[in-house]
Amino acid sequence: VEDADLRAAVETAREEFTAAMNDDFNTREAMAALLDLASAVNAHVGSRDRYDFAGLKHVIDAFEELGGDVFGLSFGAAADDGDQGAGIAEDLVELVLDVREEEREAGNYDRADALRDRLQELGIEIQDSDDGPTYRFEYTGRQRP
Repeated sequence: VEDADLRAAVETAREEFTAAMNDDFNTREAMAALLDLASAVNAHVGSRDRYDFAGLKHVIDAFEELGGDVFGLSFGAAADDGDQGAGIAEDLVELVLDVREEEREAGNYDRADALRDRLQELGIEIQDSDDGPTYRFEYTGRQRP
């Protein structure tokens, strides 16, 4: 099963990510491109009985190139509980939370709220506290500091 939309999402993410990096290393927009790609993957996986595995490999390569090479995210590491891909998700969420905290500290509350809302759409609940934000994957119930 080949999904042209999935492949197009990868190319769009690459273009938007590159444009964001060329725009004075705009991490917020770069992360938005990665989150949009994650949404496309979720739509692909959630709407089918069969998957475009070559397309999904293309997605992994894009995440490794963009998130790994640029932001230093580790895409090969799994979470402590052994879930495949959980290490990727946790690294990405923590990076988005770091950007969100920078936006809050700069007084850009609308941007910080938009990041929180976007994570919520992806099934990631953010809980703010005096010790900093924590997050929980709503679909698993796992909570991380």
